[in-house]
Amino acid sequence: MSPDSALIVAPALVWLCSSMSLAAPEVAAQKDRKWLPVLALVALSAVAVAASNGALAYAVVAVITLLHAAAAARTSRTSMLSMGVAALACGVAAGALWMEQLHIAFGASIVATALRCGLFPLHGGIASLCDKRPRVQAQQLASLPILVFAHLRFVDHTKLAFDAAIPVVLVGAASMLAFGLISLAQRDLGGLFRASTLMHGGMLFASVGAAGRGHYAAALIVAVTMALALNGFSMMLSALEARSGSIASLLGGGRARDFPRMAASILFFGGAAVGLPGTSGFIADDLLLHALWGESVASAVMMILASALLAVAILAGFARTFLGKPVRQLAPDLLPMERFAVIGLVVMLIVLGVIPSVLVNPISVLIG
Repeated sequence: MSPDSALIVAPALVWLCSSMSLAAPEVAAQKDRKWLPVLALVALSAVAVAASNGALAYAVVAVITLLHAAAAARTSRTSMLSMGVAALACGVAAGALWMEQLHIAFGASIVATALRCGLFPLHGGIASLCDKRPRVQAQQLASLPILVFAHLRFVDHTKLAFDAAIPVVLVGAASMLAFGLISLAQRDLGGLFRASTLMHGGMLFASVGAAGRGHYAAALIVAVTMALALNGFSMMLSALEARSGSIASLLGGGRARDFPRMAASILFFGGAAVGLPGTSGFIADDLLLHALWGESVASAVMMILASALLAVAILAGFARTFLGKPVRQLAPDLLPMERFAVIGLVVMLIVLGVIPSVLVNPISVLIG
């Protein structure tokens, strides 16, 4: 692929994946659809990925993050503060790039990424969003690839990024393993979604660190997969809760017979998040594992353990909620608009899993 083609294809694909993740929960929602914030985020994301100037790109990402902070303000001060500081960090990165201070821009971008992905011990804001405002969390997850794309394109080609790669990878891997262990203690799908989101946040942070030594495609495909798979998982939990009540009370299993499409979708999205073959999750895990193995064997081992623990937790949580003695459900299975949203995310996850070169090649040409 030529550099000119990559300059168009790479940003377009990142924007498409982000926009699909943003739109899917609104498409699936049965009421209270809020399209204006989503359309604003989609438009701003287009400006951010298309910008050829790093200062402009980070300034737009700062505005996007401020919108997330404003959306979280009514429910969680912790989340609002977390998103607000992340927005400030993006603003600092924009100013540093404008003044050609790449080291400062890199440090500010790392801080923003840590807050946005829920790195331990900065995870309070993201954990609160998962519990209290899953739709806002879905939106901030969907815009994470935009931040990662800006990081890889504008601030990751410095000696500081190279030197900081191993410490960043180790911190991300440790966070990943901690939340992988925590996922085993979750008794309901809501807690499992929170633990899974935070575990993948550590994975994303580790992949951004590894990108400092040239593993750009791994970082971006991890971010894209995280947005698509976890938003699909969250969307299905919202659908289940709308039909059966609080997620925390849905123990005892037996719902798969009445909700077969929902059960299959939850299992698919949960599997895609932990490397289900044929999905982009498998490619993301493979690329990241090779990246971590080359930079830090200990981090690679922690990633393998964390992914395995989360996979076990997802299967156990699915079994507790959907398998066992049938529990009669009066509500219908997935409705047409919900199916449409699910199909869009599933297709994107499978396309990137079967033909990863559509994203990997242009990113490698543009950034590498």
